[in-house]
Amino acid sequence: MVWHLIHGLVHSDPSCFVLASLVSWDPSLKAPAHPSSPRNAWFVELAALSEAPLYRINQVFPHPMEWIIFRRNNGSRIHVYTWDRFWNSVDKMTTYNFKT
Repeated sequence: MVWHLIHGLVHSDPSCFVLASLVSWDPSLKAPAHPSSPRNAWFVELAALSEAPLYRINQVFPHPMEWIIFRRNNGSRIHVYTWDRFWNSVDKMTTYNFKT
C-alpha cells in the first residue's frame, strides 16, 4: 500500500476503498505497453464497496484516463474498457437496478 500512496491512488471512506495505479496500455497488443510509454489507464487493483453503487468509485479518481483495467474476484482474466464505455455501462446498470 505504501507504493500506492506514493505512485498511485489510495482512497478510503466509509462507503468504499480503492487501490489503483496509472499504467500504460497498448490496445493494439491488448497488453501492457512499454513502461516508458505514457500512462493512459487506471488499473484498479482492489475495490471494495459497502452498500454504495458502483459509480461511487468513479468519484474517487482524480481524473479520467483513456482506459480502465481490472480483474474480477482476483481472477486471471484482465478486463479492459474505455473509460466512457465502462462508466456508461455502470450508469445503465445502476439506472436499471433503481427501477426494479
